[in-house]
Amino acid sequence: MFFKRNDVTRNGENSQKPSRGQLGLQVILSRSIAIFVAAMLCVLWLCQVVFLDEFYRLIKTGEIRSAAKAVRVLARDGEYGDDVLTAIGESYNVCIDVYLMSENRAQLLGSARVLNRCALHSTDTKSKFLIYSEAVKHDGEYIEYFSFDADNRVYQSVGETAYDGSNELTLIYAEIADGALKPSGMDADAQVLMIVNSTVTPISATVSTIYVLLSVFSVAILVIAIAFSYYISRKIAAPIDRLSAAADEFGKGARGVDFAVGGYTEIDRLSSALSYAASEMEKTERLRRDLLANISHDLRTPITLISGYGEMIRDIPGENTPENLQVIVSEAERLNSLVSELLDYSKLISGALPFDFKEYSLTEQVRSITARYAEMLKSDGYTLVFDSDSDCSVVADEAQISRVLVNYITNAASHSAESKLIRVRQTVEDGWVKIYVDDRGNGIPKEELPEIWERYYKLSRNGSRASKGSGLGLSIVKAIMERHGGAYGVISKLGVGSSFWFGLPIV
Repeated sequence: MFFKRNDVTRNGENSQKPSRGQLGLQVILSRSIAIFVAAMLCVLWLCQVVFLDEFYRLIKTGEIRSAAKAVRVLARDGEYGDDVLTAIGESYNVCIDVYLMSENRAQLLGSARVLNRCALHSTDTKSKFLIYSEAVKHDGEYIEYFSFDADNRVYQSVGETAYDGSNELTLIYAEIADGALKPSGMDADAQVLMIVNSTVTPISATVSTIYVLLSVFSVAILVIAIAFSYYISRKIAAPIDRLSAAADEFGKGARGVDFAVGGYTEIDRLSSALSYAASEMEKTERLRRDLLANISHDLRTPITLISGYGEMIRDIPGENTPENLQVIVSEAERLNSLVSELLDYSKLISGALPFDFKEYSLTEQVRSITARYAEMLKSDGYTLVFDSDSDCSVVADEAQISRVLVNYITNAASHSAESKLIRVRQTVEDGWVKIYVDDRGNGIPKEELPEIWERYYKLSRNGSRASKGSGLGLSIVKAIMERHGGAYGVISKLGVGSSFWFGLPIV
């Protein structure tokens, strides 16, 4: 188990240091490239030196089999012309004999002599019968390595393991062809025997040469790989280091940090993401300061009134009137409403506020709230109307949706201009019901539309209270609608007015 502690810098700030044993990107890249190059060199050494003999034997065996296959393909209708066989032999550097084998006779059908020293053409007919018998024993196919005994002037079977790269062996491949390749008019019991001869030459000198070349080549490649890996790792790690340094500065409180360090596409995307995050954090910090200023202003006003009227009632005889007491009660209620709104918003964004989802008529709810607020706002000269063509039901928390609509209506009343007409209308589009609240106020600048839903957005830019509350109304609407999985928005035009809306799926 490991424990990590935060070291304290001289200026008292905590700084996270890399964990012990943790490697940097540059070291990891350099090591990975070096390991890859070393692995490739090992494979090259194994293929070119250690297993070269084995590969060479496999290649020769493949060539001799391919030559036999070419004889089967090109020699049609039993025609084994020397010109055809010679062409095949020259292509594969082999000698070829084709015999018609009967019980006591070997009739030569075609021959190709390509090699200068060929065991096939240096042996007698008896040897052909021996090869034929071995092919019969091995189900029609026989392959064997032979070594020439110079003292006795004979070829002896030695097997493929006798080849060590320094001696020369003869490779004989024999195959009994099927009946389709038998010349017409021949004895039915006779069989066509194809014999292919190839020479496995010594490659020890070649291996020695390759060994020297690979030694020099491997050292050179390893040096180049180390230098290249260092360069590449530095090129890749340098922008990341600069980005990390910029992030450290931003984390220590520096503002206006430039994350554009350049480099390559992925780093550019990361730089853009960090720049955007920094911009959003700065905006959030600015809006937080605005919120504190607004909340302080809104709290100070009722507290000042309550304190002032309370002192007046205490110090001045006869001021204990119902009117003065009502001022204290009204401001206390306003202060309580403001605090409740802040607490409710905190519960909304934390998910601690339970929602009671059920099916009910949204149209009836909107009609009831509109009628109630129309009476409340009539004394202030407002006209509130509701238009709908059909009755729509939704699954939602009725109390929270009511809060959304009331917020829109009070917001419209607070920002209406000389025309005090507020229109609430219902539309149905693609299985969704939308509720619009239209006012004829001054409108909202286009560049500020995305910001009005922010939790710290100032309701009034001149510092005065445009309406009662904390300015969290629209951010509460946003939280409620997102919790419902619904939609919300605003359409606004300067000098014309605004239309706030929300939507829910119809059931």
